[in-house]
Amino acid sequence: MFERLRNAIRFFLISWEYSLLNFVSYRTSSLMYTIYNTFLTISTFITISVVYYVSSGIAGWSYYQLMFLAATMNIGVSILWNILGAGNLSTQLLKGGVDPYLVKPFGIATIFLSAYGLPSQMAGVASGLVLLLFAASHMTFTLAGAIEYVVLLGVGTFAMILFTLMLVVLAYVLIKGSFFVNKLLGFGQGLSKYPLNIYGLAGQLIFTILFPIGLAYYYPSRAFMGAYSPLVVAAIALLGIAIAAVSYKLFYVLMKQYTSAGG
Repeated sequence: MFERLRNAIRFFLISWEYSLLNFVSYRTSSLMYTIYNTFLTISTFITISVVYYVSSGIAGWSYYQLMFLAATMNIGVSILWNILGAGNLSTQLLKGGVDPYLVKPFGIATIFLSAYGLPSQMAGVASGLVLLLFAASHMTFTLAGAIEYVVLLGVGTFAMILFTLMLVVLAYVLIKGSFFVNKLLGFGQGLSKYPLNIYGLAGQLIFTILFPIGLAYYYPSRAFMGAYSPLVVAAIALLGIAIAAVSYKLFYVLMKQYTSAGG
């Protein structure tokens, strides 16, 4: 009897120790990702400061305007990753891990967006917001510009999220991998620290239509600065809605070619 009791206690202690270590490991990992995402905002601040003060800056853009632009990029991209972890979704498509979701009575896009996000990216949203408010406090703007900024940021980020979701499935259909998507997103994020107009007309069109990351940061920022008339703002918003609608439709068309790798 005592032997059984001792074994039961040992088993309980071992299980408790394993659960504790697992909990600590999870929380530590989450903390490190949070610190990392916060540091990305800090590095953006440092990069913009160095670019502006070491060089002559970027023509037509003040230091605080560049900072506002970069902060908007951080917020938009962090929201994207918070809602959709592209690499994780790609891996699960390859492994057949998405199969259980395909029989649920909800939209597949909605389920994928709710299941594969990265909550630690909220640190990027929060730190980006701090940087945004810091920059905005040194700028002149109107209430109308602020409203246009919020509208275009919402529409542009929504379009970018659905575009990325479609892109993940397209990469799966074409090359059965996520390397392309992750590299493209990283490439776009690196370039989007700066105004689109420095890349010329061709670059601006690419980052507006073919890879619409500009909708999530550049055009909202310019609207905040009062660069567009209400008609232009409406046209940009309609473009974002159109890209979101096309991406949503293509996502379902591409998902018809999905074949489970999980047996």
